[in-house]
Amino acid sequence: MSGVTVKTNLPAFKAQLQAFGFDMERKIIRAGVNAAGNVFKKRAIELAPVYSGKRRSRRGAIAGTLKRNIILFRPKGKVRGTERQSVGVRSGRQRPRKGSPAFTSILPFYWKWVEAGHRIVPRGGRVTGGRRLKALKLSRFGTTKPVEYLKRAWLQMQGAALDAFSRRVQARIDKENAKR
Repeated sequence: MSGVTVKTNLPAFKAQLQAFGFDMERKIIRAGVNAAGNVFKKRAIELAPVYSGKRRSRRGAIAGTLKRNIILFRPKGKVRGTERQSVGVRSGRQRPRKGSPAFTSILPFYWKWVEAGHRIVPRGGRVTGGRRLKALKLSRFGTTKPVEYLKRAWLQMQGAALDAFSRRVQARIDKENAKR
């Protein structure tokens, strides 16, 4: 998963934000982090692979399931003075709301295998034998190539995300100054 973390302890930036009060400061930073996260999310959706095979599973695998389930979320666990957002894939652990597109589709539990690659093991269970025999058998099966769509999105869009963050924060600061 890719994530955006902003620490607001930079002196000049912090002084400018503190003029608005703690609640507004948090809202301004959160808006900027959301803007940066959306840049990563859009790029990850573009880079995510789409299943193009003709074979459908019993559960009805639908092309584009992985792309539809890439989301922007706020991780649990708060650190004072820090705002965090992450781009990841909705998996089986989260329960989607009734009526949402993900509720009717199958959740892509396999997204980690696509991102990191995995070892191919034949149907029928375990690889048996001693340590050397197991290693030999596993080396014959091979692995799938990783498709690092989240990592590539993170690496490619860092500059654009920083620009989006700056624009959104400046727009919110200008809006708050206009209210005063």
